[in-house]
Amino acid sequence: MLWFLAGNLSLIALALIFIVPRKVMRYRLSDLWRIVAKYRFYIALLLAIMAFHIFEVRVLDAPASALMSGILGDDGLAPLFHYMENGLAASMSSYWSMPAVVFFVSFYFLFHLFLLWFIPLLFLLNNKTWHTRMALLAYPVMYAMSLPFYLFLPVTNVYTYRGIPSPVEMVFPGVEKFYYSVTTVDNCFPSLHVGVAFVILGIVLLSDNRRLKPIAIAYAILMSVTVIFLSIHWVMDVLGGIAVAAATLAICYALTNPKSRILRMIRPTRRGEKLLRGVCAEVDGAVNAEITARGLPAKTVVVGSIAKKTHLRDSLDLDLFLQFPKETPREKLGEWGIDIGKTVLPAWELRYAEHPYVAGSYKGLEVDIVPCYEIEHSMERISAVDRTPLHTHYVRTHLRKGQRDEVRLLKQFLKGIGAYGAETSIGGFSGYLCELLILRYGSFDRLLAAASLEWTAHSTTIKLVDGASPDFDDPLTFIDPVDPNRNVAAALSEYNFELFRRAAAAYLTEPALDFFLPKSLEPWPLETIRDSLSERGTGFVGARMAKPEGIVSDTLYPQARKGARNLSTFLENHGFEVAACDFHVDDTRGEVTFVAELATACLPETKIHEGPPSKTKAHAERFFARWENDPRTVGGPYEKGGRYYVEVMREYPCAKGLLDNKGGEINFGKNLRQEARERGLEILDLQELLEERYASFWTRILEKKEVWEF
Repeated sequence: MLWFLAGNLSLIALALIFIVPRKVMRYRLSDLWRIVAKYRFYIALLLAIMAFHIFEVRVLDAPASALMSGILGDDGLAPLFHYMENGLAASMSSYWSMPAVVFFVSFYFLFHLFLLWFIPLLFLLNNKTWHTRMALLAYPVMYAMSLPFYLFLPVTNVYTYRGIPSPVEMVFPGVEKFYYSVTTVDNCFPSLHVGVAFVILGIVLLSDNRRLKPIAIAYAILMSVTVIFLSIHWVMDVLGGIAVAAATLAICYALTNPKSRILRMIRPTRRGEKLLRGVCAEVDGAVNAEITARGLPAKTVVVGSIAKKTHLRDSLDLDLFLQFPKETPREKLGEWGIDIGKTVLPAWELRYAEHPYVAGSYKGLEVDIVPCYEIEHSMERISAVDRTPLHTHYVRTHLRKGQRDEVRLLKQFLKGIGAYGAETSIGGFSGYLCELLILRYGSFDRLLAAASLEWTAHSTTIKLVDGASPDFDDPLTFIDPVDPNRNVAAALSEYNFELFRRAAAAYLTEPALDFFLPKSLEPWPLETIRDSLSERGTGFVGARMAKPEGIVSDTLYPQARKGARNLSTFLENHGFEVAACDFHVDDTRGEVTFVAELATACLPETKIHEGPPSKTKAHAERFFARWENDPRTVGGPYEKGGRYYVEVMREYPCAKGLLDNKGGEINFGKNLRQEARERGLEILDLQELLEERYASFWTRILEKKEVWEF
């Protein structure tokens, strides 16, 4: 067996040079142990299947073969296969020549056995989660699918059926004794050699290992030719192996690929769709009954994701629009819409867009009943919501059925990273923008590739319809195909634009379920937070106020962001160097807290105040008059380098003292500023900010990981 050992060592050397990723060569023992622990279930399953295969060959195969021989004959289905293929495989031995036989036997026995163990090991070491799981799961699944055929549909191999010498034995005498200790002569259909080759081909094509792809293609083709040329397998065995490989790949892809797994969770079920259609029909019927009873000139239209069939299983919102003629007075339109909504919905509340509408719940379904004007073109619109039915019509007529799941993937991906929703509290991607992006790029993966490689902030403009449109100074511009004067992505913040680009690049590098369903961030213990903040060597100051009653998120969050910016500016104007400024909303306690990180929380007691150039006599005299006898002056005025200076005591050397005395001057936003003036502003130092209530806030700041990395 020296030839076998030498051949494997040669193949290993070539693989290390040309195929194995460089990162694998840098692994430490701890890295290898962590990888094995990560995939321990799949490794154990693979080892269990290998052990069961030996049990099958040594124990189960003989009685099963004896049973089936009494039914099918000693050669099983071999005579049938010989007849079906008109003796094709049986005729191959007439073309044998020793060089050809040596080549194909070496390929069959050496190269195949090498790839058999090398490919799973390579994917294991590469540690790309779903690719690794698929590679380790494929063999057990394929074996489980093939086992019933081996036990109950035996097929004698070609050279044994014809009574000709074994080509493997011709090249490597004595090897068959070992070979048939781990398999049997009638385990032919389906061909596991061919099945393994095509499974490996499928796994490699789905991976990012470019160097391995041509090898895998050649391997699958050559293996199919080899087993027929060497009179080992029938053509039907090869076709069976390819079929089992295809089924194995489909099953393993569905079980391991993040997109397949998440779609099973978010795609609406048939039963759910049936119930949804029933509730929608009830609401629509009740609204139309009210329209008829009141004699109103209106008609209903369902819009939004339900109408476009891009909704997620657990995100069911029915948007029912009441379309009125354009000559309807605006006050009447709002009044009629509200009256109908109040009548139809058992539990309702008023909400406001450009005009008020009714939102509520009907048999567990969230429903918005929105009045609008019926228009045919966007230029006819009277209110902003008038375009919405046109948006729905555009998507329904252009989005292909197969792209609905692509939209669902994008929506859940954005939800997972926290960038879904055009509300000002989020500043993310709207559902309509998601649909248009899939229309533009065709699929979820192609969109991610474009976002990570091609998009740049404030210079990416996307159109579906040619024509003139205004320039927009937004991070992303997507011209509305219904209204060329509108940017569908106007609500998208620069932060979420960059977050999406980072997430897209990370997902394409290693797809994982955590992008769609990230794990919760576990708050750090306060002691850990305290130690981490101490290591930063910076100072902190906070300002806490009551959350205004009745304020909605769309109003609160823009004001809070503005408040954080203004707090930062205020501190900088008083000499403090601000590293970061953020805010935390506690809905349970009804509080809003702003936190600023400073280079230092307290500045020196004195500061040098710069005066005018010494040659400007009038300005210099006024400077002297202002500071010469000022009680805060501790040195000067004096001249240095052609300019006057004075050293003065700081009025507020510490940030906490500054905010305690002058924090009321900061514009935190209309509602927040009024709340701070009426109910006070509580100024906090770091010790007061180190409370359990802020543990999640501090962890989010200190944990240097993206949400999908938690």
